[in-house]
Amino acid sequence: MIETPFETKSLGISATNLLAIGQKALAHTVQTSAEAKLFFENNFCPYQYCGSSNAGFLTGYFEPEVSASKVKTAQYRYPIYRKPEDLIALDDINRPPAMHPDYAFGRNTANGIVEYFDRGEIQNGALAGLDLELFWLEDPVDLYYIHIQGSARLNFEDGSHIRVSYAAKSGHPYTSVGSILVQLGEMKLEQVTMQSIKTWLKQNHSRRNEILSGNRSFIFFQSSTQTNSNSGPIGAAGVSLTSARSMAVDHKLYSFGLPFWVETDDKFVDSNHRFKKLLIAQDTGSAIVGAQRGDYFVGSGKQAGMIAGQIKHRASLTVLVPNSGQGQ
Repeated sequence: MIETPFETKSLGISATNLLAIGQKALAHTVQTSAEAKLFFENNFCPYQYCGSSNAGFLTGYFEPEVSASKVKTAQYRYPIYRKPEDLIALDDINRPPAMHPDYAFGRNTANGIVEYFDRGEIQNGALAGLDLELFWLEDPVDLYYIHIQGSARLNFEDGSHIRVSYAAKSGHPYTSVGSILVQLGEMKLEQVTMQSIKTWLKQNHSRRNEILSGNRSFIFFQSSTQTNSNSGPIGAAGVSLTSARSMAVDHKLYSFGLPFWVETDDKFVDSNHRFKKLLIAQDTGSAIVGAQRGDYFVGSGKQAGMIAGQIKHRASLTVLVPNSGQGQ
């Protein structure tokens, strides 16, 4: 294994080489796991980019499935918003000098570009009356976790259903609600899971908005083009995610489509074994930052959510870089 202090994109990873290997894989008939292993050994070189720390961390995510309404009702009154027209992508040319370079989006106004409304401001009605509502949910906590997961399956009372997927975000940095609760002394770090956070938020209804607004980042959605219920949601790479094989990575460091060998330091969730698996980078997320940070896509629905919420393991990520095309 080769360790490197450079960003993955600085290594000169060739899209042409990756495409050539992909085409070779499609034409390659694999009969055994040993043959598959040999294929990767012949066509890729393992790199481990450690950055400033060797510490790695693996979490899990899933596609929620919830009841929803196409119109606002007394029961369904929490909106999923589409992307506003005044939300614009920022780059090194149009970003105001005083704005943090990590901000990817801003609000276009008559007086120039400013920070977009954050979660607290939107919760308090900053987007009300702009006709940005796509659909409506019953539970604001379920809505928040759709923001965290980046996609959802929505089931309507008439028996129809639809998927929504990530369209844009407010641009503010992501802050974990779990870390907020730990800092406030409401939980211990080892107690933090998706389920424990959900339980706390529902038991402390009067403080819900206060805690959620601590994560200033806000997500906007669009109706998804993926209508096949047997396939996963569309990830940031533009393809359907595959349960137990897709992973979100830091896209500032890693290109989509790259294979990774991921190992956990300890036993995986409720298993008696460590996690050792080949995953494909097909997604990204605001919380997925760093060379040794991965988010494992478990699948769709409630059971997948139960598993994903428990995944928080020390891990190592080894990226498999396509070689020059000399492999077999």
